[in-house]
Amino acid sequence: MALFFFPQWLSSRFLSYLTVLVALAGWQRVQAQTPDYWIHEPGVTGVNNTFFHGSICEKFIFSYSGPEWAAAGLPGAIPYEISSIWFRSNSPDLCTFTTFKVQIGHSSLTAPAPNYLSNFDLGGPTTCLDETAFDVEFIAGPFSIVSDGWSKIDLTTPFLYNGTDNLMVLIEFTTPVGCGVPLYGDLGTSTCRYSASTTAVSSTNLTWRPMFGISAVEEPPTAEFIVDADSLCEGACLNFVNTSFGGPTAYEWNFPGSLTPSIGDAAPGPVCYETAGTYPYWLAVSNSLGSDTAFGSVVVEATQLPDLGNDTSYCQGQSLTLASSTAVDQPLWSDGSSSPELLVTEPGLYWLEATGFCPGRDSIEIAELELPMLNLGPPTANLCEGDTLFLDAGDPAYTYSWNTGATGASLMVLEDGLYTVTASNEGCSAEASLEVAFEICGCTVTVPNAFTPNQDGLNDRFRPVANCGGIERYALQVWNRWGEVVYQSQDPFTGWDGTYRGKSQELGSYIWHLEVTFQDQGRLRTRTATGTLTLIP
Repeated sequence: MALFFFPQWLSSRFLSYLTVLVALAGWQRVQAQTPDYWIHEPGVTGVNNTFFHGSICEKFIFSYSGPEWAAAGLPGAIPYEISSIWFRSNSPDLCTFTTFKVQIGHSSLTAPAPNYLSNFDLGGPTTCLDETAFDVEFIAGPFSIVSDGWSKIDLTTPFLYNGTDNLMVLIEFTTPVGCGVPLYGDLGTSTCRYSASTTAVSSTNLTWRPMFGISAVEEPPTAEFIVDADSLCEGACLNFVNTSFGGPTAYEWNFPGSLTPSIGDAAPGPVCYETAGTYPYWLAVSNSLGSDTAFGSVVVEATQLPDLGNDTSYCQGQSLTLASSTAVDQPLWSDGSSSPELLVTEPGLYWLEATGFCPGRDSIEIAELELPMLNLGPPTANLCEGDTLFLDAGDPAYTYSWNTGATGASLMVLEDGLYTVTASNEGCSAEASLEVAFEICGCTVTVPNAFTPNQDGLNDRFRPVANCGGIERYALQVWNRWGEVVYQSQDPFTGWDGTYRGKSQELGSYIWHLEVTFQDQGRLRTRTATGTLTLIP
């Protein structure tokens, strides 16, 4: 079976013509008629007549190209539904002969059926013709009578010509021809086969072809198109293929809501939509016989964009729950989970994606903030009247709030009471308290506020001096600003040399706490003092 191959983009309606038989109902004399389109009319009566079977050829195949039809007025690059084919006489008198076969079809470079290389031993492009040929009778009037010069074949089933490939015609003579076949010379393509051989190809008359014409179905055109989607996302485009047939001469596309609301070309190009909604579209085609309209619609979906908010943080030792403030279809988190919320316990970059029809993604950077470190020393401090207690909460980069109303990292204590400080670091806070009591006692303690451990013999050690008699217990501790004890001693005569574990400590402020237990008027008393000192060069 010889199949007809159309380009893949044609609709299934057009593909149905692949196996349609071109049933030629016989030659019919039609007075005062000419084809809709025809090619190469010879200008001299009786010239270029050729006798075939028994003289030159028994098979004759020829082609007419898309550009030739375009030059003859046929709209190019669109399907053209042929209802009849025509031949023109070139004889001075009436010419009649019978029993020869005709086939029509397209040229093909890819999948010919049948392959005429095997039948004709041809080189170059192979030829794809339609199904079974039919015996017909040729009756053409004299060339001198224009309206009688054409002989017409009405097709029982219309043949769809795509307007771009070569339109092929094959004639086979089964008996000798008694009159000249109307051929003319030009630069077209034709080939004949010797009657005496089944393979040899004649080199004679390779540029001769019959005058040939075609006519369309005599009814209004049919509007038809193929579209590549019925739904899409905002910002995407539809692609249309115009498959209208029946010889339309005018086109009007309408795309309300798109970036190209209307266009008058046969091929509209991509049609793009930026806003969600449902939009109709239609194509109206027309010619001199009437018009037709085809309709469709597209649903444009909004792109889902999760919203995780701005980059944020959580306090050390705590956690954070992430969720989108907008609706999310089929959520997918960066850790692979699909729940609406995500519990964050570690800093890093996190994202949430809506994986529905129109996917979108949002990401957020999460940081972990350190909690402020506070150290006011032991929870209680017993001081002698006249003593001064200097409290230092730590890093001055934090924000501090004391229960006394004071702000800042340090506080001077002169009276009894509970002292509480709150330190904040970008929303993360910590709290510490100290209970202070002042007593009357007969012991004084002198504490330097700075020392220079440079081994010059002057002020090389930090050593509080207590003039208390009968010292029962002495305890001194020194902390750096990270709360680490860098020195402690129970010897009131040693003092700190500015080193820790054999290494000199960095310059700056340190916190000290001293506790002395002594005999006072027959009973033991304990004095405590806390303050800061500065290690300088």
